[in-house]
Amino acid sequence: MIRRITISACLLVATSVSAAAQDIPAVVKVGTTVSVIDDHGCEIKGRVDSASDRALHLLVKKDRREIPFDSIVRIEKPDGVKNGALAGFLVGVSLGIMGGFVDGQGSGRRANFIVVSAIGNGIIWTGLGTAIDAMINTRRTLYERGSESHARITPMVGPRTVGAAISVNWP
Repeated sequence: MIRRITISACLLVATSVSAAAQDIPAVVKVGTTVSVIDDHGCEIKGRVDSASDRALHLLVKKDRREIPFDSIVRIEKPDGVKNGALAGFLVGVSLGIMGGFVDGQGSGRRANFIVVSAIGNGIIWTGLGTAIDAMINTRRTLYERGSESHARITPMVGPRTVGAAISVNWP
């Protein structure tokens, strides 16, 4: 009886977006509102005041806080609701104008109806776009501390199959 051993290997490459701590001043611009997560898991929200050789300086409710680069795990930029409000306004005005042309108003009143419909729909859809954008948590990661490079081999054993999964990770 001949037994077959099938060897399969998967190469999973996981890369993480990282920058050296010296690159933080280049990534984070002065005046940007950011959320900094430190190595204790604390989240500090504020506006970037400046960056020195060793620390990032944030204005947090009129207080200046110094956060050393060594303790920063991640820096994120929160998304505002302005783009949702603008998108909602444009959709509302467009629908109001199209609805005004489709409606069978008399020719003398059509222009007034189109303007009123566009403004009314614009206001309603602006509120709707703002509410939808506020519910969606979209943060953009500006900096994330990298991890150590490592390789891992995991055995895969099953009926009539023997293999290995290889995982490689580097910053």
